[in-house]
Amino acid sequence: MTPAAAYISIGTYALVSLAATLINTAHAVFVLLKNPKSAVNRLWSLAIFSLVVWGFGEVIMRSTDDIEVAAMMNRVCGIGFRLLPAFFLHFTLAFTEKPQFRSRWWMILFIYGPGAVFSALQSQGYITKVTHLPWGYASTPGEGFLYYILWLESCFLWGLYLCYQKFVAGKFKRERRQALFVLLGVIIPLLPSSIIDAVLPLLGIQFVRISVVSSTITVAFVTYAIVQFQLMSLTPETSAKTVLDVMGGLLAVTDPAGRIVFTNQSFKEMLGVGEERIDRFRFVEFLEDGKELLLGAYENAPAGTRSILSEVRLRRRNGRTFPGLLSVSPIATDGEIIGFVHYARDITELKRVDEAIRESEERYRTVVETVSDAIIMIDEESKILSINSAAEEIFGYPVREMQGQQLTKLMPEYLRHVHKAALKRYLGTGKKHIGWDGIELPGLHKSGKEIPLEISFGEFIKDGKHVFTGIVRDITERKRVQDALHQSEKRFRSVWENATDGMRLTDETGMIIAVNMGFCELVEMKQEDLVGRPITVTYSGSVRPEEMLQKYRRRFEQREIETYIERILNLRSGKTLYLEVTNSFVELEHGKAFLLGVFRDVTERRLAEQKIQMMAHTITSMQECVSITDMENNIISVNPAFLKTYGYEASEILGKSIKVLRSPNNPPGLAEEIISRTLKGGWSGELLNRRKNGEEFPIIMSSSIVRDSGGTPVAFVGIAHDITEQKNLQRALEETARQRNEDLQRFAVSVQRVQEEERRRIARELHDDLGQQLSGMKFNIEVFEDSIPETDKKTRAKLEKFMWQIDSMITEIRRISANLHPAVLDDFGLVIALQLLCEEFQRIQLIRINFDPPAQTVARHDPHVEIALFRIVQEALSNIAKHAAASAASVRLSQMDGTVSLVIEDDGKGFDPEKVHARKDVDRGLGLISMRERSEDLGGKFRIETGATKGTKIIVEFPVRQ
Repeated sequence: MTPAAAYISIGTYALVSLAATLINTAHAVFVLLKNPKSAVNRLWSLAIFSLVVWGFGEVIMRSTDDIEVAAMMNRVCGIGFRLLPAFFLHFTLAFTEKPQFRSRWWMILFIYGPGAVFSALQSQGYITKVTHLPWGYASTPGEGFLYYILWLESCFLWGLYLCYQKFVAGKFKRERRQALFVLLGVIIPLLPSSIIDAVLPLLGIQFVRISVVSSTITVAFVTYAIVQFQLMSLTPETSAKTVLDVMGGLLAVTDPAGRIVFTNQSFKEMLGVGEERIDRFRFVEFLEDGKELLLGAYENAPAGTRSILSEVRLRRRNGRTFPGLLSVSPIATDGEIIGFVHYARDITELKRVDEAIRESEERYRTVVETVSDAIIMIDEESKILSINSAAEEIFGYPVREMQGQQLTKLMPEYLRHVHKAALKRYLGTGKKHIGWDGIELPGLHKSGKEIPLEISFGEFIKDGKHVFTGIVRDITERKRVQDALHQSEKRFRSVWENATDGMRLTDETGMIIAVNMGFCELVEMKQEDLVGRPITVTYSGSVRPEEMLQKYRRRFEQREIETYIERILNLRSGKTLYLEVTNSFVELEHGKAFLLGVFRDVTERRLAEQKIQMMAHTITSMQECVSITDMENNIISVNPAFLKTYGYEASEILGKSIKVLRSPNNPPGLAEEIISRTLKGGWSGELLNRRKNGEEFPIIMSSSIVRDSGGTPVAFVGIAHDITEQKNLQRALEETARQRNEDLQRFAVSVQRVQEEERRRIARELHDDLGQQLSGMKFNIEVFEDSIPETDKKTRAKLEKFMWQIDSMITEIRRISANLHPAVLDDFGLVIALQLLCEEFQRIQLIRINFDPPAQTVARHDPHVEIALFRIVQEALSNIAKHAAASAASVRLSQMDGTVSLVIEDDGKGFDPEKVHARKDVDRGLGLISMRERSEDLGGKFRIETGATKGTKIIVEFPVRQ
């Protein structure tokens, strides 16, 4: 279908849009005709006309059924809406009176350049396209729509910001209301139309377009603001009114009777006059004081036309008053008074300033006379014009002796020419050779002593001449304090750098500001790895840094960090430290603060304490009795086992002497021995103690000494065990052992007797049976030998050999028989048997033996006694032959006072009995054991006296038993 054949049908939706467009057209024409010379009017009319063009295009689109017509209207009439942002921004620049922007060509290009580009793109259909909706054709976003929307929003936001500035900075309500109407007129419709007609179509959501209708609200609000508040343009009338409005004072024009006919805006605002008719009031009604003066001015006006100036008190409509300075001038025409001009200014601030000046002068005089600093004024000749009484205290001169004198009188000699030259140079060139604020210079006391001073200079011009003022402060004490502070800082730096304790300075955020070397060594990190890092840098990975820092910052802000704490620090290296931390806040000026932490490594002490606690727990848990006494032997601590054993309560025994526990039945001097040996290293042994009930009981105790770090003894520790049961058991065991020993001895005696009987039997059988048989064999051989011829020497020689062997066997049998049981012992007794034994030993071993029998004949002993003594001598001689390497020996048998004594002695190499008994081989001294057992069987004593180089003596003694 061609555009010419298109069908136009205006529905309700199109009709509403048409009505809105016609309303906008009327507003545009009205604003333009109202004041065509006003830039504000012209620009606002252009903005409305751009909406009108776009609005008519929208009406046609919503009425036609031809898409080509709709597309053409969209391309052509849409240009109007593309220029709207530029027109609106240009309007707001004029409306908010920004001529510096409106008159610059680059600003015009900046405003309208994008509008021209978007208009060109709109004509080609790149900004919006046409889509068919149930209510007709409508514009929908094209490829460049998003960019246009961004530009539109930027222009409108900028314009709204300018209007907001005008609203905030407006001096009068009229200005602020005007700007407010513009803001509301744009913001109220802009928000919903931006969402419905721009954002939703971009998201693919189609809704009824409302921009044409909502634009009417904007147009109406802005037009009302322009017309109602008459800011079309600056005419002479409006300029004059504006000047009167912006005047700082209150202006009122009255008729000759004093009735108000005109006021400026300040008058209404300051006196609280609303929109009611101003001609209802007479000016005198707003005066609290000065009414008579005003009425007199009215009456005296015809006499002259001079203004009357007077201080009055004005009253607001709400009854509050304020001081003012009122000027009344008559308005005359052809010599006739036609009215009065009243101009008043609020002098509240002026009165306050005046009062402040008077107070300041009084304070100045008070300060000058009471301040501890000297205040000196000099002229260009360096003559003292004025000086306060504080100078007397500083310089030692009375004021009268300094007034009118040269200032150099108060200076050291070496500074006087410097002062004069510097003053002359300053007056000639205006250049200062030193600073004038807080400079330190020496002064001269009346006594001739130099005093350190801090001087601040000032100057003012009086009668065209310079007057100099100096404020002089004696800083002797401050210098002393500064020196002390310097020394204190040096000491602090020395402590900081050389302290073994770790020191850390942190700020309110938890950042480390400074650390000393002690802290670096403590945490095993370098200084550069700590400073500027958070406090969590020293902790192991198990710590939550953010949580720890938040806790630190909260406590820092509230000053709730503990002054003294003990904490465990797990280093990144895995090492664990026990620390004592002392915190203190360092408060600086301007509220700045730091936290100084001093960290002391108490790991060794804590571990020692833990050991001590463990030891204390161990002592408490011990079953042995533990007591600790001081150096005076007073009990200072005991464990529960002690109390249980002795039956005391702790309160009954602590502080008492340890002697209350000792039994009087202990050996004399035992207590002193215990102390003496404990001081030398320790004592252990058995003693008797007493329980609370008086019962004595045996203990085994060991004691030791406790020394302090300097090695001084401070306490005794005794550990004892009740051995009553052990003693009872020991006695029972000893009794059992004694009984067993007796049984064993009896058994050994019986065994030895059985052995001796068996030996006797075997010896007899060897002698009587085997010996006789060998003798018979020898006899038969001798008989046979006699029958052999003398010539048969070979046979006779063999027979001789046989007889020799038989003789040897007989001799050996006799020796064995004698060893098994010497028959001579039974036949002749012990003395003869021992004598024969010694002679045979000497003959066989070639060792000289001296046998010393009893001096007198004694009765024979029991056979068992005699055989036992014989066996002891026999074993002893055998040991001499085997081990002694002796050249001589002796056997002495004696009897005296019912005691038989047997002594065997040699001159051999001797031996160590302990080593012999300790040997575990078969040759470890069984002979000695046998001799000892035989002696004890006799009820006697066995003793050995020997050494490595003095031979051996064996002594056997036993009571006589016939």
